Amino acid sequence: MRIVNHRTKEMNATGKMDKWLGKVMTIRKTGEGSSGRYKMEEDRDEYKGDGWFWYDEMIAGLADTITIEINPADKAAAHKAVETAIAEHQRKAREWTEAEIEEATRLSDEMILELHHRHLSPVLGYKKSENKTVLHLAKSDAESGRGWKEYTSSPRGDDPFDYDIGRCVCLCRATGRKIPAFIRNKNRGCR
Repeated sequence: MRIVNHRTKEMNATGKMDKWLGKVMTIRKTGEGSSGRYKMEEDRDEYKGDGWFWYDEMIAGLADTITIEINPADKAAAHKAVETAIAEHQRKAREWTEAEIEEATRLSDEMILELHHRHLSPVLGYKKSENKTVLHLAKSDAESGRGWKEYTSSPRGDDPFDYDIGRCVCLCRATGRKIPAFIRNKNRGCR
């Protein structure tokens, strides 16, 4: 099952379950006294040595499946077909969803307003040569002549670049907020 990419009200309030957000987990036990309550294989050593309780609203749905046709008589071609299908699936899984981009944009708008209330002027841009989002922050009063504070964000490895995601990461760093779990836990994260 794929876990939702945001914390729900039933999840641990201190964020101890956050590392599982957006991840695929395997149900090992169902019921546990009430329907819609599950135990997962991957976290079995956490929370009192038996794993966390997972509820329906914490599960986004079934993990993706890959269907391919292979000729078992041609082992080399079959292995190549499986490897190609898995690589394509992993590439698609790294892409940012519309919902993730919308949430990053909403959070960015909120943080820009916060910075303006603190009399700071954010200037955002993109350095194409370095494939990274850049935020320059300056005081919007007489102190602005002192220079800029720079914050950057770029994807790791071959993870896809998205300006709105990078902008959210830069603004989190500038405001001192924690980078949202749906960004931290996706792909290999932003640096």
